[in-house]
Amino acid sequence: MGNGNRSERVSIEIHRILSQLMLKGLRDPRVKQFSITSIRVTPDLRLARVRCVPLGGGEGKELIAGLRSAAGYLSREMAKQLRMKYSPKLEFFLDEELSKAMNVIKGLDHLDPEE
Repeated sequence: MGNGNRSERVSIEIHRILSQLMLKGLRDPRVKQFSITSIRVTPDLRLARVRCVPLGGGEGKELIAGLRSAAGYLSREMAKQLRMKYSPKLEFFLDEELSKAMNVIKGLDHLDPEE
């Protein structure tokens, strides 16, 4: 069994755990509703890069700042549920591509079909 397969399984498990933690909510007011678009775990399973987009027109930079400040808490909670020797360090990034696409769609929604 290759290590890539394990990275993928760990990514899926991290996504599940983070989704559960987000349902409970974070105290940081900058962390509003958002969607995790992808999680990439490095081959050595030490680092997880989490890409997110805000939902409902939230501010992306604020969201990422809030998630980064909560990364320690999220990592500790995740470590309790992951059955691994080392829990991957979490890094949060704004998914720029999806964010741009959503802005284009919002712009198209405002076009008047009668014109």
